[in-house]
Amino acid sequence: MLNKLIERRREIYDNKEFIDQIFCFAKYLSQEIKKVKSNNKVLVCGNGGSASQASHFVAELMARYKLKSSKIFAMSLVSDTSVVSAIANDYDYDKIFSFQVENTIKEGDILVALTTSGMSENVNKAIEIAKEFNAKSFALLGNNGGKTKELADEVLVVPSNDTAVIQEIHLMVLHIICELI
Repeated sequence: MLNKLIERRREIYDNKEFIDQIFCFAKYLSQEIKKVKSNNKVLVCGNGGSASQASHFVAELMARYKLKSSKIFAMSLVSDTSVVSAIANDYDYDKIFSFQVENTIKEGDILVALTTSGMSENVNKAIEIAKEFNAKSFALLGNNGGKTKELADEVLVVPSNDTAVIQEIHLMVLHIICELI
């Protein structure tokens, strides 16, 4: 069983074309994040395990990744349970991210979306709102990328349908982005 778990991951790590895609995506996103001016921000969203990775990424950007703070303002759209639950309760769960994006995003901001399926309606709605405000959107995906693949400006699709493997690769990519920043 352990061999099967390792083999599923090895297939991805041995895929040179995909490793090149990771580097290109991470390099581009890190360059765009570095351009975020003092009056702009990075918004990050995701559901479930992707939600915790969204918050983790924001912590790395805001506090410290390894040695020092990046001095970039970032905001997790999943971390304030009062806001998320109020929007879900008063409006609709599918609006928990788009409502926050609509109230905070502006041109020059960046939205980073994480979804293993690419089918999370609340993530997709957030990307659609970001586009309305001319903000760039980046998505870390899995499976075949789902609908999100068509919506986001830049995407990286992990070639797997194993949620755990997808999330492991997403976390690695987020750390590579922090390294590049």
